[in-house]
Amino acid sequence: MRSETLDKFALTAKTGAFYHGQPVDDSVLRFVREQPYLLYGARDRNTIAAIAIPCETQKYLRESDPVKKKYYACHCQFARESLLQKEGTVSTTLCNC
Repeated sequence: MRSETLDKFALTAKTGAFYHGQPVDDSVLRFVREQPYLLYGARDRNTIAAIAIPCETQKYLRESDPVKKKYYACHCQFARESLLQKEGTVSTTLCNC
């Protein structure tokens, strides 16, 4: 199943199409291929770990600032915006980005 999705990602990168509203280029494709826990998750001993693809993957990959990197990874608009606020972030009960 993961290999089929990776094939679709490769086609998306080749044609310049979008994946869930975001562009896919070679850097995104390489990132997805290198992350075994993305898309479907993978077994890690006796647990299955899964990680969501960053909300804005290209910006996430280019960013070096850790706070902005978290911002580009987060999918929750409420929690995401709180990452950049001086007042601090939302509770980790709501979001652990």
